Amino acid sequence: MHLILSGPSVAEIPYDRMDIKVAMGVNGAIALARKFDLPFKYYCIIDQNFVRNRIDLVREIVSRDLTLYVMPEVLRYIMQGIPQEDIRCRICIIELISARAYERTAAPAVLKRMAAATPDVQLLDAKRGLGYSFDVSLGIFDADTVAYAALQVLVSNGVRKAYVHGLDLTTQNGLRFYEEKNPQTSRLGRKFANLIEPSFRFASELWRARGVSVFNLSPVSALPRDIMERLDWQTFLKD
Repeated sequence: MHLILSGPSVAEIPYDRMDIKVAMGVNGAIALARKFDLPFKYYCIIDQNFVRNRIDLVREIVSRDLTLYVMPEVLRYIMQGIPQEDIRCRICIIELISARAYERTAAPAVLKRMAAATPDVQLLDAKRGLGYSFDVSLGIFDADTVAYAALQVLVSNGVRKAYVHGLDLTTQNGLRFYEEKNPQTSRLGRKFANLIEPSFRFASELWRARGVSVFNLSPVSALPRDIMERLDWQTFLKD
């Protein structure tokens, strides 16, 4: 499975020459479909602000024959902004384990009991609500990046080898590939060291223990190679 994010590095990839059978997109990755015939069969959006700010791209996503994974608040804004008759995709609701819709934030003790009850829920820091879920029907953990949520969805659904595009996780390379001006705000700078990097490091150990391989195709990614193995995207160029 290919997971296509919206980091600037994806703009360098000639997708018309790539051998990709099936892909999951997130957020603005659908803009690539305006230029390339990409097999987006799955999609994931967890940021309600993306829906509010880029309803034009969301309209393209929901008009396709794919399965869309969204948080409850994301679905709310989709239904407010797009007529129901224009929605052609299947929609699957996912929730944060630590903050389910219309419920109080789960106390650390509650998360610890859940983790004790099943090996599919692994805790990194109960007080901060950090961890990893191998069963999205129980919920997911947040690391302030949609990539982390999307990988939980994929692995939960049986993917054992994932290739991640555009996982730059840096603000040094400018706009997201689909933005020409007025980029959406990014929290990467202040969230990377204390939230994003520790969460991916934790997850990578769990993946390896379960025989799951996740490859980072971004040549400029801020994630160290010891967390996620790098692979040159040219590996997937057609002969």
